[in-house]
Amino acid sequence: MSEDLRNKNSFYYPSFFKMHIDTDDEFNTVNIQMNSKSKLSDTASAMLLHEYVHYLQDITTIFGLSNIIHIVDFIKHVNGNQYNSGESDLFIPVNIDKTWGDFFYFDSERLRTLKGSVNNIQSGIIQKIEPIWEKIEFQNVSKNSLRIRITILLPNGHNEFYYFGTHSIMESMAYEIEQCIYPNLIRNDYEYPYLCARKIIECVFPEFLIIPNGLITLLDASLQYPDPPGVFYAVLCFLKKSNSELVGIDLYAITIRIMESQYNYVDSFEDVIISKGREAINQLCSYFNQEKYGNTRQWIENVIVNSTNYRKEHKNLFSLIAMGGRIQENSTFQYVYNLLGTPLISNNLGENIIYSKLNTTLPNIYPQYLWVVSDMLNIYINSKRSIAQRCSLYGWCNQNNQDTDDRCFNSPWERVKEDNLCSFAQIWHDWNMSKYTPKER
Repeated sequence: MSEDLRNKNSFYYPSFFKMHIDTDDEFNTVNIQMNSKSKLSDTASAMLLHEYVHYLQDITTIFGLSNIIHIVDFIKHVNGNQYNSGESDLFIPVNIDKTWGDFFYFDSERLRTLKGSVNNIQSGIIQKIEPIWEKIEFQNVSKNSLRIRITILLPNGHNEFYYFGTHSIMESMAYEIEQCIYPNLIRNDYEYPYLCARKIIECVFPEFLIIPNGLITLLDASLQYPDPPGVFYAVLCFLKKSNSELVGIDLYAITIRIMESQYNYVDSFEDVIISKGREAINQLCSYFNQEKYGNTRQWIENVIVNSTNYRKEHKNLFSLIAMGGRIQENSTFQYVYNLLGTPLISNNLGENIIYSKLNTTLPNIYPQYLWVVSDMLNIYINSKRSIAQRCSLYGWCNQNNQDTDDRCFNSPWERVKEDNLCSFAQIWHDWNMSKYTPKER
């Protein structure tokens, strides 16, 4: 399930085009264009780069697009079950049980194990790396899921298991790109997850690090397959065992070869990225079926069609960004930034802004409604954590002169009873959830 990707107090929330930058720099139309006229500080630019990489992971990798598809299915399933329950109380957190069916259960458990550990560890020495198979059981059926388990020796002398998964892969990749362009600018207090991939390589096959941007490329290549941590580890072990010449090596080609030989995976990246993109578009747009959301649907489609078409022709996108220098002068970053625009971004001043070339032709884009859906998911699955603030649009509503009160923090669904619906209440109403009230189990 979705987990926000954090760097200090900045974050990107996968599948919902939701970004926050931990800065007091102003987000005006000049600064947010990210060109030579932008006055954003290097610190704010480094934070934005890190989170923008997560945005690109969301819409230009097969794992990111597959995650979007799964989360939409989850939300649909929760709502559908509620419609059919005959109950007015929607009990949270929502538990996936046998009534959901074996396919959805296995897919959810697979994504859970693929995510790996999400906790931060300040420092530690890797003692052992071992692929282990975890059995997932459902009724009378069982399946195996590969996990990469790391035993870490902590400074206090204790050992801790840490699972290398998609969370570590995405954070390691964003951190490595950030360090290529803004080295040591933002203090990093945690080796795990940010240095997790690098430390695995140093432990297993340190010679790999002579490949220019090899770590970034391998992390990216692994996100183009159903089992990213397993692929990452398999490629590393293959290269170590084969004694291959590393200089000038094509890591994408090597990954394809390993996927064909070890996983019997024969689908081409070019075909899968386009088909997953189309499926993700259909899923995201299904949140917004009413005519009033037509421009929002067009914005979503434009972003994902452009991102998957561009990625189909530019496998080395992330390496090119890493080599391009400061983002205000980085030609690859500039091209992609202008092609895809941004999600809705907030800062510490309570400002919210979106940068999109479509703004001139599609004035009624409502990106804040994706934030509402992310808040609904958070209520469904992280009910305890979301208690502090059930709706994250408080700053957005204040900026846009919409009424706010304590219900924004405690029970935004109650605002569906008003004549002038806020953004959260609008989605709650349009999804026919008006007669349902979330209630803690």
